[in-house]
Amino acid sequence: MRIQIAHDFTCSWCWIGLFQAKRLRRDFGVEIDWIPYELYPDPGPFPSPGKPETGKHADKPKTPSRFQLAMAAEGLEPVAADRPWPIRTHRCHQAVEYAKPLGVADALVERIYNAYWKHALPIDRPEVLAFLSKGLIRDEAAFLGALHSDVHRGHLIPFDDEAFATGVYNVPTFWIGDERYAEQPYAVLERAMRNAGLGDGDPTRGVYASLDYPSAPEDRPTVFINMVATIDGKIITGNRNEPVMDLGSMTDHLLMRRIEDSAEAVVIGAGNLRATPKLWYDQRLFRFVVSRSGQVDPSSRFFTDAPERAFLVAPEGVTAEVPVLHFGSEGVDLIALLRSLRQTFGITRLLVEGGSELNAAFLRLGVVDELFLTVAPKIKLGREVPTYAGGEALVRDAVQSYRRIETHTIGDEVFLRYRR
Repeated sequence: MRIQIAHDFTCSWCWIGLFQAKRLRRDFGVEIDWIPYELYPDPGPFPSPGKPETGKHADKPKTPSRFQLAMAAEGLEPVAADRPWPIRTHRCHQAVEYAKPLGVADALVERIYNAYWKHALPIDRPEVLAFLSKGLIRDEAAFLGALHSDVHRGHLIPFDDEAFATGVYNVPTFWIGDERYAEQPYAVLERAMRNAGLGDGDPTRGVYASLDYPSAPEDRPTVFINMVATIDGKIITGNRNEPVMDLGSMTDHLLMRRIEDSAEAVVIGAGNLRATPKLWYDQRLFRFVVSRSGQVDPSSRFFTDAPERAFLVAPEGVTAEVPVLHFGSEGVDLIALLRSLRQTFGITRLLVEGGSELNAAFLRLGVVDELFLTVAPKIKLGREVPTYAGGEALVRDAVQSYRRIETHTIGDEVFLRYRR
């Protein structure tokens, strides 16, 4: 189901609406169609800034504004107080219109909102929008050319009369079913979604429903890791080289396939393949298994399903009964592998599914863009038991930081998604 939202970036209620839209996407799996409305089109007046209250009651305690109460009700943090004003949003909407056919509109909308409300950036400037589009829009010159040429002007709807004619008197306005909902709390929007027939049945509805990733650079695919781990961080329930299908639930297995569906290729370690001899993937996926020795079972489904898309990745000199890609001499050169996947195979989205040492190797190189983690409600213990990522420890100054962009709870499992 697609939900249209009339919005403008400098509108305080639209800042709240951004988070409501994200919750609708998460909870109901809807797609968002951001409809550009300009509250203050050019030419046109800006409202006068409010004056602080003065008078005889100097000791009167401060009371929250309607906006502050709405923010608190949605559980949102205070925003930057020094946001630039007055500011036109014409170029912001043009940038999003440019991004829509590229499939990155949601990500750019969120960046623009955060840039203004959290970081107080002048989002009307082309150079700021070009900065915010990094990793999403590859051709910056064409992007800036579209902003300067005003090519998308016809898509923007200015206030007042033209907006009123479309039935929009406030932003944000959500179209859900046959009704419009303006400046409403999330509970009202949630109830509207359920009245429209969504929200019941599949408990995974909305979980990882919009798997948009940063755009792939020229020299490698976008890389993301998915693993399930116990509460104490372990990724096996038995011994090494034993199957771990009992660690995650059937829900975890379903969501694992959902993440795989968003990839074009998957890479795993040879130990992972040996521990899971019945492992299989959708035949459209390119499949790569990394091994120093080349000791893999050529009769496994990994190689027999769509064999033209399955490869062993090994150092120079290694031979096997399956197609081999050679990168590196002492060990596998993962940077060279990534370059080949991007430039030779044309792969833009690569999923890494362990084990622990392979995850660590990619992380150490700083090439992992996103992490998925299912926390299983179990405890394993063990000093030498593999975790999400092993390898040699990073020094303090090299510790990597990620931000959480999705959290879902189904039963006793927690499903997390992080972005670098």
